[in-house]
Amino acid sequence: MNKNYLLLFSLLLFNFSFSQCLISGPSTINVGDTVVFSVPTGTAQCTECYDWDVSNSSVASIVGSDQNNTVSIQALTAGSFILQLTYFDETGCHTCSVEVNCIIVPNCCTPTLSGFYECRPNGTGGGTMVFESPSNCEVDWSKISSISVLLNGGTFTTSPYSGQSSITLNGPFSGSFNLSFSGQNCTGGSSVGVVADIYFNNGCSHVQIFENFFDQGTPFENADKKIQVYPNPSKSEINFKGKNLSEYRLDLYNSKGDVILKNVKIEKAISIEKEKNGLYYYILKNENGEKQDGKIIKE
Repeated sequence: MNKNYLLLFSLLLFNFSFSQCLISGPSTINVGDTVVFSVPTGTAQCTECYDWDVSNSSVASIVGSDQNNTVSIQALTAGSFILQLTYFDETGCHTCSVEVNCIIVPNCCTPTLSGFYECRPNGTGGGTMVFESPSNCEVDWSKISSISVLLNGGTFTTSPYSGQSSITLNGPFSGSFNLSFSGQNCTGGSSVGVVADIYFNNGCSHVQIFENFFDQGTPFENADKKIQVYPNPSKSEINFKGKNLSEYRLDLYNSKGDVILKNVKIEKAISIEKEKNGLYYYILKNENGEKQDGKIIKE
């Protein structure tokens, strides 16, 4: 080889070299997340002698500055990209790189199961169960393939499942929903047990929920000591029956504890037509400190 070309090649190799990669950061990023990659402080000869780049901008992008020893990368979609750093020090220009995968994490937020059960001595008791999103995450109902529900001590009254104690609901589901049931051999103090198996179609693991709905009611012979709230479940409004209604005020809360109604008179029916379907909690109280609480299903 010509000595001049050999000398030029040696100089280029000296001034632009691939060094051992010092980039720190995760090898996998969840789509939507932003993470930080870095090299040790002082790797380059000045604070802005860095140049970060991603090989596939459709998969990930740089957020903020790309000229420091740290860089923020946001994952945009599933795939992989090469994160490359070019930096300068007293010996010349250097590059190093790492491969990073961006993955989609399935939404495994599981519905909660709540409800109530009222039992009467003459055996006419019943209740409602509600499947809805918990307060800490939002269920992707389209990713639930089926929900199997088994009642212990009760049968469903929701059509077309009336008279059955075990059912399977097949998706797709559009949102929260409720099911009504009756108790078998209902007597005061009894309960209905529920086992719900929830299956996903996005890779999330099957989840099993156990719930026991104890009697929330008061025997008919004691009804004159209690304000009755009806109908329950209700589609549009709730009514009140009992003594001294004018002395009581209503506070109504949703299943997350948010106040829906506060200090409302109960002599007349109260509309809940505009509220979302689901489980609500009420408190009735008077100036003497007497209270009564319970649950209402909006359907």
